[in-house]
Amino acid sequence: TDSIIDARNTSQLIINCANNKNSCKNINLACPPSINGTKYCQLTGDEGTVHDAIRLYAMNSWDDIDLTKYVAKTSRGDNIESVMFCDQQYIHNCDISLSSWN
Repeated sequence: TDSIIDARNTSQLIINCANNKNSCKNINLACPPSINGTKYCQLTGDEGTVHDAIRLYAMNSWDDIDLTKYVAKTSRGDNIESVMFCDQQYIHNCDISLSSWN
């Protein structure tokens, strides 16, 4: 079952997926918006973290989430199903590139 974390109305969210292969597998994550360029949503994970499909909901797209410490791997080879939904209604979306993860 996919995990759903809705933190849109929180002041900050930090999720550490490290050291557990399935701790963030297929996570659905709605981030709080950035304020004046400061990101309040962070997802971390080491090489032991594996995911197949991540759904990110971020009103300001990549300006809302910090993935600089997320170095997880996909478990499906070239078949990645991760996507970012953005804007105020989360209508717009873009696929997340496989090369960004592996």
